[in-house]
Amino acid sequence: MQQRILFTVFFLLATVLVFAQAEITKPAFEKTIQDFGAVANDEVDDSWAFIKAGKYFSNLWDINGVPLKKGQVNFSYSKYSGKLLIPSGKYLVGKQIDIPSTGLTTTYGKVFGNPAATAPLRFDAGGAFKAGFELMRIENINQFQVIGTGAKAPVIQYNKGLLIGHFNSKGKPVWYPESLYEGKHAVHIGNFMDAVNCQNVLMQNIIIEGNNFDSKGNTTYNGGWQGDGIQIGASGAYFLNTKNVSIIKMNVQHMTLDGLIFQDYYRDTTKFPGQANSNLYIADSKFDYNRRQGFSWVGGRKIRVVNSSFSNTGTTIGNTGVARGNPGAGVDIEPESDGSNPLFCIDAVFTNCSFINNAGLALVNDVTAGRSKLVTFENSIFHDVDGYSVWVKGRAFTFKNCKIWGGFVYGNEGLVAGEETKFYDCDFADEEIPSRPGVHNKGFALVESWSVARRLSFINCSFRTLHKGQRLLAIFSPDKDESNFSQFTNCSFNSAFGGAANVLFGATFNGNTQIVNRGSQVETYSLNGFIAKGSDAAAKPFTFDVDGKVLLAPANSNGPGLTQFVIGRSQYGTANKGYLNFTIGKESCLYGYWNQNLDVGENSVFTNNGQFALLSGNINLDGKLKLKGGSNTAFFNAVKINSKYEQGGEFLYDPASRFGVSDRWKKQLEGLGTGLPISGIKVPQKIKFKKASQ
Repeated sequence: MQQRILFTVFFLLATVLVFAQAEITKPAFEKTIQDFGAVANDEVDDSWAFIKAGKYFSNLWDINGVPLKKGQVNFSYSKYSGKLLIPSGKYLVGKQIDIPSTGLTTTYGKVFGNPAATAPLRFDAGGAFKAGFELMRIENINQFQVIGTGAKAPVIQYNKGLLIGHFNSKGKPVWYPESLYEGKHAVHIGNFMDAVNCQNVLMQNIIIEGNNFDSKGNTTYNGGWQGDGIQIGASGAYFLNTKNVSIIKMNVQHMTLDGLIFQDYYRDTTKFPGQANSNLYIADSKFDYNRRQGFSWVGGRKIRVVNSSFSNTGTTIGNTGVARGNPGAGVDIEPESDGSNPLFCIDAVFTNCSFINNAGLALVNDVTAGRSKLVTFENSIFHDVDGYSVWVKGRAFTFKNCKIWGGFVYGNEGLVAGEETKFYDCDFADEEIPSRPGVHNKGFALVESWSVARRLSFINCSFRTLHKGQRLLAIFSPDKDESNFSQFTNCSFNSAFGGAANVLFGATFNGNTQIVNRGSQVETYSLNGFIAKGSDAAAKPFTFDVDGKVLLAPANSNGPGLTQFVIGRSQYGTANKGYLNFTIGKESCLYGYWNQNLDVGENSVFTNNGQFALLSGNINLDGKLKLKGGSNTAFFNAVKINSKYEQGGEFLYDPASRFGVSDRWKKQLEGLGTGLPISGIKVPQKIKFKKASQ
C-alpha cells in the first residue's frame, strides 16, 4: 500500500478571532478510512476499520490491527502530524456482541475475523449480557486531523437494532438509584471518537448519524437510574483531558447520548497554578436531535463557539419513559471531576448560536454552577416556550443581544462583585417560531429568581408576553440592601392579554422605563422595595410610563420587609435628587394597600392620569405630585403627607380630578371604600397644596 506523506504546513486559525485552536504545523502522515478496510455505501458494518484507525494513529496497532511491539511506531509525531481522510459516502458502525453469564475472554481478532489482531478483550462474569465497542479512540498524541472529503460530507451511521441501558447477565433490565450504580450492568454502543490526553485535534466536515429513532425500532432502551433515566450511550465525540481542539462544519445528530462532551482537566488554580488553557473552538456545526445533550461541557478553560446549533435534544424519542436522559438540554455546563479533584468551566463565548426546542432546557448550569465562570452568549437565540429556556447559577454569565424565548430562571447569587448575571439588549418573550409553535408555560414567568440572585442586571432589554396566563416577572430579592436589588435600565414591559400576576420584590429602575398592557384584563405588579431612579441632568429627565390596565401594587406581605416606593433616587445611599417624570396612565392604577412609604424626590414629578390609592403609610413629597383632570385619587386617614426638606414639595390637583375609587378599579380595589374628600387631606404648610389646571 502506497505511503502518503504531505509536506504541507497547516495552521487552523480563524480570520476573525485571535484564539489558540488546533495547530497542525507538521507534515501530514495521511491515511484514508479505506486503508483500514472500510467501504462506503456497502451496507456492511465498518466498526473494525474505525477501531483500527484510532489504534493505528495512536501507535498502538499496525494497519491490520496487530499490536505493535514495544518501541515500534507507525510514524513519529515528532516529525509528522496524523491525518485520517473519510471520503463521501455512508459508513455503518456500532457493533455489539453477546456476553455469556460466565463472562468472556477473547481478542479483537476473534470478534472481527482477523486472528493476527491479538489485542485482548475481557468481560467479567455477572455483567451485562451484551457489550459494544468504542470506535475511533486516539490517545497521547499531538496534532491529528480527521476530515471528511468529497462533494458531500461523509455520513457515519450507527446500525439499527442496537441496545442501550443497564441489564444483568440474563438480559433483564436493572433499575437503581444513582448511589447504588454498578457499571458492570451497562450496555454501551460506543462513541464515534474519543480523544484522551491529546493536543491539537481537528474534526471537520463529517456527519455523525446516531440513528436514534426509537419509534422505528432502531434503538432499544431499558434499565438505568430511577431518577435521571439512562445516562450512557454513544456520543459523537468525547474529548478527555485534551487541549487545542477545533470542530469545524460537523453535523452530529440523533446520538444515543450527547453530540459532544468536552472534559479537559482544568482544576482549582490556587492548588494547580500555571495550567494551560483548554482552547476548544467550534464553528459552523450542528449538534441537534441528540438524546441527552447537544453539548456537555464538564471541564476546561477557554471555549469559543460560533454559528452553531444545539437544538431539539430529546425530541426524536420524546425524552420520556425509559429513554429519558436528564437534563435533555441544548448545552449543559456542569463541571465534574478528574476522579480526585473538582474541575472548572471558565471563559467561554458563544456567538450566533441557536438553542431551540430542547426537551429539557436550551441552556442549563446548575449542579456545580459555582465552578463555572465568565461565560458569554452573543447574538444567540434560546427557545423553549413550554418550560424554562435558560437555567443559570454560575459566576459572571453575560447575555448580549440574545432572544430568550421561554423563560430565564435563577441567576448568580452575587456574593462577589462582578459575578452577577447580566443581560444587554436582550428580548425576553414567550415568542413562537415557525418550526416550534409549542405550548407556552402557563403560570411561569419570563424571568424568575426567588431569593437567589443579587444584582441581576437588565440593560436595554424588552419583556413581552404573547399568550394568556404568561407572567413577565417573578423576582424576589434575597436581602434588603438596595445595592443588591435587581437592576433594570432602559427596559420595556409589554403584555398582550393582561391578567397575569407579576412579582418584583427588590428592584431598581434606571433610565427610561415603559410598562404597557394591551389586553383587556388587569396586569398586576406586586412591588416591594421599588426604586425608580432619576437622571443627573435636569435637561434630560428619565421617564417611567405606565399605560393600559396595569395595577402597580406596593406591598409588604410575604416580602423582605422592603416597604419603600422611591421615585427619583439619584445614587445608592443618597438623597432623592434625580430628575424623573413618573406617569400613571389613564387606565392604570398605583395602589399601596398597607403601610407604604412613597417618596417623590425633590426633582421628580409624579403624575396620576388614572387611579392612585393609598390605604396607609407616608408620602414624602419633596417634588411634585400632580393629579390630572379625569384621574381618581383615594387617600385614607392613616395616610400622612410629609416633606423631608423645608422648601417642601408641591401637591397640585386639577379641578376636574376626583377623589375616591373610580368605577374602573372598584373590582380590583374592592372593600377599599371611598377615601377622604379633598378637604380631609392633611398637608403640611410647607407643601404647596393647591388647585392647578394642567
